[in-house]
Amino acid sequence: MSAAVSNSNNGRARTQQTFKADSILIRVEELINLDQSEAALETLSSFLAQKRTRYLDPVAVEPVVTRLITLATALHKGRSIREALTRFKRAYYDNVEGLKTLSAIIKTFVDDFMKALEEQESTLTAQQVEDICAVTVTNDVTPFSVMYAASSKKNSNSVESSDDKLTPLINFAWEAYRSILDILCNNAHLEPTYSQISQRCLAFVSKYNMKDKFRRLNELLRNHLKDTVHYQYQLGNNPIVVNLKDLEVFQRFADQRFAQLKVCIKFELWHEAFKSIEDIHRLWKLNDAFKPRAIVLAAYYEGIAKTFLASRNYLINAYALTKFFDLYQTNPNATEEDFKHYASVIFMACLAVPEDELPTVGYDPQLRICGLLDLETKPTRKELFDFVLQEQFYQYVSPELKELYNILNNFNSSDIESLKKNLNSTVINTLSENPIYKGYLAPLRDYMIRKIYVALSETNNSIATEELFKAATLPAPFTLDQFDLFNSLIQVASDDYIFFTLDEENETVNFVHDPYQLIVETDVPSVEGEVDEDDEDDEEETIVKEATEQGNGEEEEEEEEIDHQPIHIKKVKRRMMYITNELSQNEKYNNASYTEKVRMIREKLISDEQRIIDQEQKSIEFSKREEEELFKKKQIEESEQAIIQREIRRKQEKESEERLKIEEAERKEDEKKKKIEQELQDKAVKLAIEKLNQVGFLKINPKDYKKYTVDKLKNLELDAMIKDRSEFEEKLPALFSKADYFHRAQLEVERPLLKERLDKIKKEDRARYEQLVAQLREQALEKHNKAVSLHELLNPSFDAFATMKQSIIEYRKEQFMKERQFKIDQLKKKLFLERVEALKADEEQEAAQRAAIEEAERDEREAQAAKQKKLDDLKAKREARLAEEEASRIEAAKKLQELEERERQQAAAKPAPAAAVSSTPTPTASSTPTPAAGSSLPARTADQSDDDRRAQVEAYISANKLTFAKAKALRKAEGIVKKRG
Repeated sequence: MSAAVSNSNNGRARTQQTFKADSILIRVEELINLDQSEAALETLSSFLAQKRTRYLDPVAVEPVVTRLITLATALHKGRSIREALTRFKRAYYDNVEGLKTLSAIIKTFVDDFMKALEEQESTLTAQQVEDICAVTVTNDVTPFSVMYAASSKKNSNSVESSDDKLTPLINFAWEAYRSILDILCNNAHLEPTYSQISQRCLAFVSKYNMKDKFRRLNELLRNHLKDTVHYQYQLGNNPIVVNLKDLEVFQRFADQRFAQLKVCIKFELWHEAFKSIEDIHRLWKLNDAFKPRAIVLAAYYEGIAKTFLASRNYLINAYALTKFFDLYQTNPNATEEDFKHYASVIFMACLAVPEDELPTVGYDPQLRICGLLDLETKPTRKELFDFVLQEQFYQYVSPELKELYNILNNFNSSDIESLKKNLNSTVINTLSENPIYKGYLAPLRDYMIRKIYVALSETNNSIATEELFKAATLPAPFTLDQFDLFNSLIQVASDDYIFFTLDEENETVNFVHDPYQLIVETDVPSVEGEVDEDDEDDEEETIVKEATEQGNGEEEEEEEEIDHQPIHIKKVKRRMMYITNELSQNEKYNNASYTEKVRMIREKLISDEQRIIDQEQKSIEFSKREEEELFKKKQIEESEQAIIQREIRRKQEKESEERLKIEEAERKEDEKKKKIEQELQDKAVKLAIEKLNQVGFLKINPKDYKKYTVDKLKNLELDAMIKDRSEFEEKLPALFSKADYFHRAQLEVERPLLKERLDKIKKEDRARYEQLVAQLREQALEKHNKAVSLHELLNPSFDAFATMKQSIIEYRKEQFMKERQFKIDQLKKKLFLERVEALKADEEQEAAQRAAIEEAERDEREAQAAKQKKLDDLKAKREARLAEEEASRIEAAKKLQELEERERQQAAAKPAPAAAVSSTPTPTASSTPTPAAGSSLPARTADQSDDDRRAQVEAYISANKLTFAKAKALRKAEGIVKKRG
């Protein structure tokens, strides 16, 4: 665009007016010479605010803007500078020459205030500058800044004045940078200047350690980038939109983010560093043609590694370091020492990565982080070691790390002591002395301790806590106390690599080898903390039935049992039961370790979730098709409804015309009523004016009654009364002044006497104070001498006292433990007796109920003697059913004998396990004889009821201690379903 023509908003071209800035600048200088700098600044601002400014040559307006910035800088008017630059940008937003002029003005402005800042900084010593940087120059009051100000000792007035001058300059520079970035953003012609200023601003906050301002700057740059991306759709229509497809522009934006990440790492602001990494990743996705330089990309991966090392994400840290090493190998200036340094650090990082990571069910937050590195899946420890064990990499690894790798790689779960012995070597101890490995010692230690815990859980069912912690204690530099070792044990269990229960009384840890063992145990109903073996079998039977019959809905009894639970809990419970039943039939699952079982369970859950997702997607597609059909039907219905509505509308129009006529008549009636009400109000106002004139506070002309209302007249009367009272109160100050004069005269007489008396009292108090101090000093000296003599007297017998005290403590402790054990025994005895009484009461109650039931049945049989023929038919059917059940029972008994014979053969082939101590359940009172242990189940008699047969079968199962599978088969053969308590 030519400098002689500017564009207006309506598209018409207008010739620029001839303008010279000398007249305005001369007027401004005159005002400054008269000490009216504020007026001069206002003059310059008002000129830029004029509409005609946009039609002037921007080069001619430049001196005015420059002078305004200089004057506002001297007056510390940052807001005036921002407004001036904003107005200049708006005036020439579509003028290329104007935007170039704006860039030049801003660059000059930044150079000037940075030069002034450097000059002021040169007047300070290096220590003073460090002190200013240490407290982070901000206007925010923080506890640290208050403590720093209270503890600082400044002896020179010059130092105070220097600090006072430098601090406002730094704050002014920050505000100027922020305002300039807001002005320059999102304009293609100003983008190079924007990138340059943003780099200088990052260097500025980095130099003065301004962490809080750096966070705000990051957020500002992030918002600018969002706006730039948002307006990319206007690229073809709007010439001022920043084109991110341009590689030069994109390179400048990428350089900003890399510099931002570098400052984040310097300040150790890891949250901001993660945000910067996300910004860089999003920026790269906008332009696939952009290929960053290898040295920049290497620095980027190094920053990622440091960030995730601080967040203890050692997997991503190690992967980023491997990417960094790949890029660093292309560096022509790299030396062999550099390769050894980085190779050793990367190898140590890989050693610190935990292995055998279990799959995550549901959303895995690690996948989001892997997405920042363009990874579809998480890297594994094996992949990392495939990289670091390559010859071109492994040759640079230090011997200490190679030895450590061999020790960990050759670790055998049955030989933990050899691991400790190998770790106790001198070569390994040197790792803790090298600062480059400091960040990886803790995760490496946790990794080894976890391997030890997992190894112990696989080889032991239970272990004493002292023995466990002794086995997990590693030599220096990996030593932990028992508290930290216990925390590590809990952490390993929370990560689902082991599971254990803690017996605090015996101080043992019991390892659980089946993840679903606790599901069965926790679902068993308990009474006063005790669980019967039959109840446990019942609950296991319920779990299997609900798992196998979840889709059929045939077992209403089991459904009613969990109706009190929410729907989602029912679904989760059934799903876990289903997976338990399915995996329990898998031989690989039964023979696997705890960790492998957890892995198989999670993989099963993940596959089930994927199946559910696929089903939901199909249902969504089906719903979409239904919605489309409904939409078409709705359109047809709406067209029909529109015809009906038009007919209704015509009827409503007729009704509205009739309604308008009625409303017109009502309106006339309302006007008549209002006229009558107005006449009544006028009469009331006239009467009020007459009464007010009679009182005498106020005189009103009765002819002006239309100007007043009753409420207004009341307010006028009230104001008149207040005015009368105020006139009365004006006379009171004269009386108060007389009393004041009298009081002042009295004080002038008494003041000398009071002062003389006060001096006398002070002298007496001083004498008493000195006397008291002397007495206290003598008493303290005497007390000290007595204490010294007493100490010298008692010191020789202190050892004997300590010995006697320790013996008394041990004796009392022994007595306390005896009393404690005696009380525990008494409590156990009491609880046992209460339990026995409760069982007896239950048996008596059950016997009484059974007798009542038998009596009722006997009466019923006598009452139905007339229906003997029908009973005979029923009895015949029952005998036929009993015959079928007897055949089923004989077949089940044969299968049961075959199972027992097979188990006896297997038991004979294996060493006999230790007999488990179990409590025999208390038999309930029953009319059916209980079979002895080892005997076969008697056949069912014709007159035996279902309840008696159920009790006989349950007694047989308890007496012979049948397994869950056998008991289930026997109940099924007998056609028995246990009642739920």
